[in-house]
Amino acid sequence: PLPRPRFGDLRFPCAVAVGTVGPDSVRLWLRSDRPGPHRLEVWPLDAGNSRRSVSWHFTPAEDADGTGTLLYPDGFPGEPPLAPLRRHGFRITREADGVLVGEGRFETFPARAEDTPPVFTFGLLSCHQPFMSSGDVFPASAAMLEAARTTLESHDARFLLMCGDQMYVDEPRALSLFSPRFFRRAGVAGRARLLECSADEVRRLYQLRHRQFWDLPGWRALQAGYPSWLMLDDHEVVNNWGAEPEHSGPAWRRLDQGSRAAYFDYQGSRVLGPCPAGVPDTFDFSFDYGSTGIYAMDLRSQRRGGEQPRVYSPEQLARLSTWLDAHQHSRAVFLVLSVPMVYVASWASMGISLLRSHRGDARDRWTHPWNLPDRDRLLGLLLAHQRRCPEQRVVLLSGDVHLGCAFAIDWLGDARGTMYQFTSSAVTHLTHGFSAWAARHLPRTELLLKVEDGPAARLVRMDGVGDADHNPYGGLNVGVIEVHDRGAHSTVRFKLVGQDPRHPDQPVTVFDTGEL
Repeated sequence: PLPRPRFGDLRFPCAVAVGTVGPDSVRLWLRSDRPGPHRLEVWPLDAGNSRRSVSWHFTPAEDADGTGTLLYPDGFPGEPPLAPLRRHGFRITREADGVLVGEGRFETFPARAEDTPPVFTFGLLSCHQPFMSSGDVFPASAAMLEAARTTLESHDARFLLMCGDQMYVDEPRALSLFSPRFFRRAGVAGRARLLECSADEVRRLYQLRHRQFWDLPGWRALQAGYPSWLMLDDHEVVNNWGAEPEHSGPAWRRLDQGSRAAYFDYQGSRVLGPCPAGVPDTFDFSFDYGSTGIYAMDLRSQRRGGEQPRVYSPEQLARLSTWLDAHQHSRAVFLVLSVPMVYVASWASMGISLLRSHRGDARDRWTHPWNLPDRDRLLGLLLAHQRRCPEQRVVLLSGDVHLGCAFAIDWLGDARGTMYQFTSSAVTHLTHGFSAWAARHLPRTELLLKVEDGPAARLVRMDGVGDADHNPYGGLNVGVIEVHDRGAHSTVRFKLVGQDPRHPDQPVTVFDTGEL
């Protein structure tokens, strides 16, 4: 078994991860605690001695905690492009002392839509919080990371979507940066609590938090072994970030600036690349895998609650609209929403908001009155797209809710068509009490979705195949999405994979829709 370091042990001076991949290039992320000459080696895994080697001077920004990215081969003049649809290994070493920064693998993408494999698979996960209050790692959480890696390998996954909460600043509570007792251990001179910190101080604290949460071999192996596209969610800032009116205050603005900068250092930069002008206003992104398109919305960076609430900016919705127009001929499109559209009915959301301890959770849902206008605008855009492209599979992918589940959204009346929502959460975060109960039961309360001044849709919890019929599923899980090319259109298939109770590092498929 792999070692399970305690929270704060920090055996993490160096690391690598695979970011965006194209038909002929790859963006690699690294952290190295010593700048200077570094060497990258890249080789196709199916060819023995055709190893390429380049050297460069790694000079991370002073405030980036030793992190940075490189784009190969584009960033190295004279290097030939990589070949499409080919598996590669890579290794980064430090030339001065020979230290291995890290190694991993990736597969390049198809060069054209017509080159898309007849079947391809990718992974979906969210919510990485493996720690007990003592700082020890839950054995089940460490084992689930091994089960997830085995799952992705056995399904020949081409890439991985991480749709939020890749680390938690506020859990477990005893180790929360918002806990005065724990914050005193952070040693920020002259500060008694996190909200007194400057943006630069917040950035340093959140950078350290990333290293503390990512100091698990299983977690780092996933990131080094698969091209990963990551999206921000609330716990990378604070629980229910942006949904509370007070988050617009000056102290929270400093927290926003520092936390998002740290997120960009460790996550966003490997998707968006360097941003000389500073941290982007929003982290939404898109990419294509052959004939399939994927767009991820950022539901946190521009969110606000209160008198003028919004979940996303009009400009981001306009970018999505333009992207959908350009993808009318794609076989399938996936929209990543860190918070699932279908989860809890409006009446249940209002009821939960009366519970003071869970008021923020209710305000975070799409069905809260503050969020309904943005929800309906987004649904209206997707419905209009489906009417133009009736043969195209349209799928919403989500995390956040510590639950795996799948829904069909069947439009009624003349607005016929079906959209799917697939959620995978959590990969390592074990929950108990009201949160666990709510995750298992609230999805059963939402039966009908009604767009204001528009059509309605019937919400159907999907049946599974054979014994793989646990929907919803409340255990630790990773999602698997298969896309099948059927000529004029594609079909999709969703699987939730959990753990064997007797051998928790071994995966078990707990839910499988079959082809849709």
